[in-house]
Amino acid sequence: MPELTERGLKISTYNENLEALITKLKDIYGDDINVETNSPDGQFAGIFAQAQTDLDEQLLNIWNSLNPEKATGVALDRCYSFNGIRRKAGTYTYVNEVFTFSG
Repeated sequence: MPELTERGLKISTYNENLEALITKLKDIYGDDINVETNSPDGQFAGIFAQAQTDLDEQLLNIWNSLNPEKATGVALDRCYSFNGIRRKAGTYTYVNEVFTFSG
C-alpha cells in the first residue's frame, strides 16, 4: 500500500504485496489454503499482487513527475513552466574528424 512520508512516496515491492494478499486470503479461508505458485489460489494471488505493484509504480511515476529533481521530458517542462522557467533548446554539436588510411 503506498504511503506518503516525510521522505516522499513509499511503495511496496511485489513480494510485500504478495505476502499481504496471502495473509488476507489465509485470514478468510484459513491457514490450510494452498498458495503455492502452481496452485489456482497462488496464481490468483500472484496476478493481483503484480497488478497492485504495477499501480503503485505508476503512482510513483506520477509523484516523481511533479518533482523537478526527478521529472524528465514533458513532465520536467511542465514543472518548469509552473515557475515561469523555460528550458534552453538543444543545440547541434559539430566535430571535425580526420581519417588516415595506411595501406
